Parts: sequence; structure tokens; C-alpha cells
Amino acid sequence: MNDDYKKSILDYETNDGIEISSLIAVLKNHFRLFGSTVISVTFISIIYSLLLSPVYQAEVIAIPAEKTSSIGSLTSSFSGIASIAGIDLPSGPADDIQTSIAIAESKKFNILFVNQENLLPILFKEDWDEDEESWIENEPPSDLSAQARMRTHYSIGYDKRDGIVTFTMNWDDPNLAAKYANQFVSAINNYIRNDEILEAEKSIDYLKKEIKKTTLVDIKNVLNSLIQEQLQTIMLANVREDYAFKIIDPAMVPKSKIKPQRRQIVILGFILGLIIGTFVIAIRENQKTIISIFK
Repeated sequence: MNDDYKKSILDYETNDGIEISSLIAVLKNHFRLFGSTVISVTFISIIYSLLLSPVYQAEVIAIPAEKTSSIGSLTSSFSGIASIAGIDLPSGPADDIQTSIAIAESKKFNILFVNQENLLPILFKEDWDEDEESWIENEPPSDLSAQARMRTHYSIGYDKRDGIVTFTMNWDDPNLAAKYANQFVSAINNYIRNDEILEAEKSIDYLKKEIKKTTLVDIKNVLNSLIQEQLQTIMLANVREDYAFKIIDPAMVPKSKIKPQRRQIVILGFILGLIIGTFVIAIRENQKTIISIFK
């Protein structure tokens, strides 16, 4: 039984040795083809990695800004009294960080930001003739194209556990990455501030009209209190810069790029070259069999 076992081991080793020697023989016969394939694919990966534009990332860390009591607080307190007089009190702006993030990601704001910063020639530099300062096709990109391109440059993350909001801006220039990251947060703060000021002014106009309509002293007192709240909202909005997002760590100019990772690309290209080279040799070695199959 031991002899049979030893014999099977020897047979296996012999067969395995034959397979290895056969593989080595095939590689020797097609060494130039295999080597040229690996070198070619690796060289292409090197060229590809060098052609990729560098991407730098800048981050702004913020938290939701504290809001003062607005018209909504008094509305809930006096809605019963107002309803008796047949008055529908206007509701105040929503104090919701997720709403602010949704506004920042909206088409309307992105189009406004692109136009405000004159980003079209930068976002679509392949279509912009810098010497002539005109569009190559004589037609500037549409607003929808502009906001779609802008959306590819940034992302907004929100951690509900600690309330941290992260604005990440990616650009091919480190200075522009930091610049637009900071300006983006500043612009969304101004946008939401101006929107709420406008809403407060509309509410004041509405409340003044309601005061003229009613003869009930209690209702007038309530409406005057609501007007005071709206005036306070306008005052605080005008003096506070960080209206929706309070910046705790502004963006700094990044020192290194996040991509492309050229070393990884070349390594993957080399591995792909080995795979393709092996596949090419297998086809070359069995080409007669393959041809006969398709005949």
C-alpha cells in the first residue's frame, strides 16, 4: 500500500513537472509576444495616468447656525385666538438643516452661484476661447448644463449624531478648490438669509393688512407682537454672516492631490498586461484548434 502511495505521489510530481515545463516552453516560444504585450499595456497605462487631470480637495466644516425664535413660535401660541377672528397667520421659515442642504443642492442656487462667480468659462474651459474671450460654438452652455457640471465638483455631508456639516469641493487647481469651497458656503448663507428676509417682509405686510381688518384689541396685540418678531428676524439676519451654516473650520489650500493615483494605475496596467499577454499566448498556441472550430 505504501508503494502504491509513493507511486501516486511520483506520478503526480512527474505530471506536475511536465505541466510546468510545458508552460515554460510555451513562454519561451512566445516570449517576445508576451513581453511586448505586457510592456505595451503597461506603457498605455502610464500615458493614461499622465493625461488625467489632477484633482485637489478642499473642505469646509460647519454646524447648523442657531436660529432665534421666529414667527412660527408665536403663531402656534396665538393661532387659536387668530382663528376666532378669521385670520390665517403666516407660517415662519423652516428651521431645518436638511432643508438648508437641499437648497444648497438645488438647481436654482447652483445656477445662481455659477453666474455669480462667473464660472462658465472655468467649468467649460474646453468650449471657451481664452484668447478671444468667446465661446467656440458661439453659444454658451445652458443653465441646466452649468448646474449639472457644478454638481460634479462638490458634495455635502451631514452627520446627524454630532450635527457636523461637511462641504467638500474638488477642483483641478488647489487654490480654486479652497476658494470656491469657502465662497460656496458664504453664498448659501447669503441666499438663505435674503430669502428669509424677503419672507419676513412679506409677513409684515400681511400682518399690517390684518391689523387694519380687525377691531379686536387682543388680535391687534397678537399681530403687533408677530410684527416685532419679524422685525427682529430681519435685524438679526442683517448682522449675522453665518446665517444657516456656522463655519468652524474654513477650507485651506490643499497641498496634495487626491487623484489620480498614478502608481496604482500603472500597477493595475501591469497586471492587466500579464492577463492579456497570457490570453494572447493561449490563442496563438491553440490557433489551429480555434480555426478548426469555426470552419
